[in-house]
Amino acid sequence: MLLLASGLFLKGEGKSLSQMPKTEGDGLNVGIPMRQAYENELESRLSDLLSKVEGAGKVEVMITLSQGAEIILAENMSSNETWMQENDSAGGSRENRTKQAESSKIMLQGTGGQQPLVIKEIVPKVEGIIIVARGGDNILIKEALMNAAKTVLGVEMHKIQVLKMKE
Repeated sequence: MLLLASGLFLKGEGKSLSQMPKTEGDGLNVGIPMRQAYENELESRLSDLLSKVEGAGKVEVMITLSQGAEIILAENMSSNETWMQENDSAGGSRENRTKQAESSKIMLQGTGGQQPLVIKEIVPKVEGIIIVARGGDNILIKEALMNAAKTVLGVEMHKIQVLKMKE
């Protein structure tokens, strides 16, 4: 549900995690720059949305994420298993089993060179939201802001805090 909600939330920009800045590496572990870009994107879009709520006034949002994103790459997997049983003349027997497994990432050739084939992108879970708004002292506006954040990001109400902005 969270993946669907956050995917819809980012849909307007047309960005996926793979289009945001990545750290160096094999593409499996997405580092802090990509996480920070995702966090900033969510905060910016949520701030823009919540500032349009009547009576909210200027709004700033801080979002905390559970961990970095995870990207699952396509792999070619091959395995080989051999089994051999030997019996000797004295009545003894011996079994020998050998297992081998190999995997390699599937690479696609594009205009920018080779890139791994991405099967799935798992966005980090939103752990908490702080909303600071000029109208944050009004209970009706506070409830509207919390409900909007809950709906958009799929976060439980107890993980959302709305505060009044300092004048």
